Amino acid sequence: MVNKRYQVALPFKSEPKQISLPSNFGLAWGRLRSTLNSLNKNPENLAKYNAIIKEQLDLGIIEPVKNIKEFSPPLHYLPHQPVIRLDKNKMRIVYDGSARESKNSPSLNDTLYPGPLLMNELIGVLLRFRLPKIVVVCDIAKAFLQIEVSPTHRDATRFLWVLDINKPFSSQNIQCYRFCRVSFGLTCSPYLLAATITHHLHQNPSALSKEIGQNIYVDNILFSAKETSQAQEKCLKAIEIFDAASMPLREFSSNESNAINHLPDSYRLTGSKQKFLGIPWETDLDEISLALNPLPEQPLTKRKVLAFFASHFDPLGLIGPLLLPTKIFMQSLWNITPSLGWDTELPPEAVKEWTKLNKIWNATSIKIPRRNFSFDPTNITFQLHAFSDASQIAFATAIYLRTTNLTKNEVETSLLFSKIKVKPKAKAKNSPYTIPRLELLGTLIATRALNFVQKHLSPSIKLEKKYFLWTDSSTVINWLNNTETINDIFVNNRIAEIRSTNNLIVQHVIGKENPADLATRGEMDINAFQNNSLWWYGPSWLTSSDWPEHPQVKKFSSEIFKNKIEKLPPIAPLEIYSFSNAITIEESVFPIFRFSRLPHLLRITTYALRFIAKIKNTPLTLYANSDVFRSSSRAIGPKEINASLSILLKLEQERMPPDDSAYSSLGIFKGNDLLLRCKGRMSNSCLPNSTKFPIYLPPHSELTKLIVCETHLLGQHTSPLQTLALIRRNYWIPSGRRTVTHILHNNCFTCRRYTAKPFDLPNFPPLPAERVNPAPPFTFVGLDFCGPIYVHTCSEFSAKSANARRNKKKSEQTKIWIAVFVCLVTRAIVLDIDPDLTTQSFFESLRRFLANYDPKTIFCDNAPTFNHTKKVLNLHAAKSNPKFSAIKFKFRCPMAAWKGGFYERIMAIIKHHLKRTLSKGIYPKINSLNSVRTCLTEITTIINSRPITFDSSNPADPRPLCPINFLQPLREIKPLPFPNTDALEDPTYNPMPPSDPSHLLNLWSKLSAASKSFWKYWKEDYLTSLRERYQKITQKIKNPH
Repeated sequence: MVNKRYQVALPFKSEPKQISLPSNFGLAWGRLRSTLNSLNKNPENLAKYNAIIKEQLDLGIIEPVKNIKEFSPPLHYLPHQPVIRLDKNKMRIVYDGSARESKNSPSLNDTLYPGPLLMNELIGVLLRFRLPKIVVVCDIAKAFLQIEVSPTHRDATRFLWVLDINKPFSSQNIQCYRFCRVSFGLTCSPYLLAATITHHLHQNPSALSKEIGQNIYVDNILFSAKETSQAQEKCLKAIEIFDAASMPLREFSSNESNAINHLPDSYRLTGSKQKFLGIPWETDLDEISLALNPLPEQPLTKRKVLAFFASHFDPLGLIGPLLLPTKIFMQSLWNITPSLGWDTELPPEAVKEWTKLNKIWNATSIKIPRRNFSFDPTNITFQLHAFSDASQIAFATAIYLRTTNLTKNEVETSLLFSKIKVKPKAKAKNSPYTIPRLELLGTLIATRALNFVQKHLSPSIKLEKKYFLWTDSSTVINWLNNTETINDIFVNNRIAEIRSTNNLIVQHVIGKENPADLATRGEMDINAFQNNSLWWYGPSWLTSSDWPEHPQVKKFSSEIFKNKIEKLPPIAPLEIYSFSNAITIEESVFPIFRFSRLPHLLRITTYALRFIAKIKNTPLTLYANSDVFRSSSRAIGPKEINASLSILLKLEQERMPPDDSAYSSLGIFKGNDLLLRCKGRMSNSCLPNSTKFPIYLPPHSELTKLIVCETHLLGQHTSPLQTLALIRRNYWIPSGRRTVTHILHNNCFTCRRYTAKPFDLPNFPPLPAERVNPAPPFTFVGLDFCGPIYVHTCSEFSAKSANARRNKKKSEQTKIWIAVFVCLVTRAIVLDIDPDLTTQSFFESLRRFLANYDPKTIFCDNAPTFNHTKKVLNLHAAKSNPKFSAIKFKFRCPMAAWKGGFYERIMAIIKHHLKRTLSKGIYPKINSLNSVRTCLTEITTIINSRPITFDSSNPADPRPLCPINFLQPLREIKPLPFPNTDALEDPTYNPMPPSDPSHLLNLWSKLSAASKSFWKYWKEDYLTSLRERYQKITQKIKNPH
């Protein structure tokens, strides 16, 4: 605590100096301009906005930044915007801690921990709000802004505002501020506030501090009293507690006006119509009201319906039965129009249904007493009673508080809480949500609601240790009383949770006396609902001691049931300890799994059936014409093979029959050959019957595997898709593509051998230092040859007639090669012609290259030409030219082509252009070295003009970096030049630029600035892009078939 005010540090996820957080200055600047443009449309709002910032400056909530270049990391600017509540004519400035400078950059909230949830539950505070005789509510003035932020973290909460709202937006009219207190808009702000208040209340221990700690929600405080004098004393004590932390309390309100009249007017709210946690509260009458808003205007859309439902704030569920039709309608919209947009007008049938549901709707307010009972809080007892019910559309529960005045022997009941859920949408036709199961779900949410309400009421009142649950479902109560294990997992799991609730008694109630039945109907008149005593107070017998008992339904008691279970003899351990959804399949008569080929299986099966046919006089029932196996011939005929296959197919179909969904989707029927066949929509086609009505093959059968493999082999190892097409001429396999692919992958080892990857590629090593450090172009060079290229060198092509050319001898072809020099740093290239790959010709190319550039290191492979050149340089050439002595050759490892990847990639680009240029381009047939030089010069310019950094789609971003920027910094990248004849006729045309000293000095400064800019871009953009590790796994080789 500093100067009677708590000071906190922002909970960064890592050390502030190590956080990579963008400053967001540009984004904050743009958002400020947008906010000012919006506020300027309403000068009154602009003045309010400016007044709020000036007030925060005067109160020390914010402070101006004197020097924006001095800061403690992290540095961050928060965009801000107004939030205006029209009902209160109130403006609040909200700061956007989730703003991102770009899509991939983090926001300030991304770098902060949100912290644990320390706030009390809203529903729990509202439940306790309805219990005391006298309640006093208030809130902390500007709660978040009463907590200081550590000075070392304040630069993370900077923001921009104008010095004078009457002057135009400009850099001279901008002032930078930063927060000294916790800003509203950070993800950690609720945690910092809750943690600070909790700590402060622990530092000031008292009964009132404990009560406030249980009944505070964010900055809203609730405490109670039995007498007016006690309430007055608590008000003064609460103000004293929070003044010690510089957190002033304000807006006091109470149902007992004398409880707060002793406070100054500035501390109290005026008027009797107030709100507590969003619930309207009329303090004079001590009533809370729940508003029913007007229906949305036409045309009706999904968004309007959802907004109408969300506009009703009813956390306690007191008007849930009236809102149920809207819930049901929202669910039905996805059945009627699943693809309808949020702002698209609903179809007529949906509008008609909406009108029918809301024909009795009336925009009004339902008022009920705030307090659940009228007794004085002395010598009274409390019971909780829950009612549950279900229908075809919903299931619900309603919780009632039964209060007994022991002195007067009087009983009162009132509705505390309700919960209504719409029946879940069925995922399948055979929906598991039957009425008994929905009744069970209603009982389950009633049990959970009882536990929830009991947990939140226990700090305020003393509840009886018995909790009563009433349901009109005898099936659910019988399930609860059943000591045997229920086979239905859905039922068993939910019954177990209900039974685990301590001191729970479940009893039967008839439907017309069950208030939860009202919540599941989906239709209720508003006027009748307001006066429905069954809903607001429960059944009439609840106030008496004589409760109904069903003679044939025994009530359930969780304590009695636990004792009964403990007395049962121990159950012997089961032999099965795990469950699986696998289907048990009978073993096949023929051991098909022992065969690797279908012909082998059919031959052995035929011999077996021959043997059975000979020793058995009666015909085989598995096949219609079993006499084919009584043949006297020793050789197996095609009829026997087909008969054996039919018998195997029938046995497999009986062993693994199709399920109900397959029967309906595939139209399965039994053919004349007693086999299951599929009926599609091709009955009227000209296809053969075997294709129109294919035989059903179980996808997991071993026989299916053999048929697929045999078809694959007969088709000369066709692809899975082609194999499936061949199979479907006679058979149909459910999920055929997946099944065939799986079978071939696991069983055809020939195809696996040809499609397998040869080896896994090694991990990427770090890039060499020569590639990632700035250096003049071509200081570090990659060298290789490309070619050969065939050049036609015959002069007879000048013959003018076709006949003359036909009589001339054919042109001679000369091979030439291209020497490729690649800069490792800038990725620029130089191309030169080498006529014969000899050391002498390459040495000439190297001399031409050295005339323009000064390489230090040359990377190349172990070609003999390069090795001999190195020896020549070492022995002779270095003496005549000092440049040669500075060159160092680095040869890559033999048989390791990837070592030269940085220039091999350039070779691929060159070949790409050469193949297209020499075959169908502007050089259909090269007939001179001069044409080759022209072609290579243009290719060099094109490749040097390619972008090596990301080309943004935003025209405001800088253009991508190209190698030519380093060679010719001021050159603009343009298409191939064409002569402009219009320029020659222009009288102002000057072909020669001025050459005076000022022009040359200006040109030199432009070149220097461009060079610095390109090298800066090279470091910041190009080098960082090299960090990416591109995918090293080779693509799967496609099946050649």
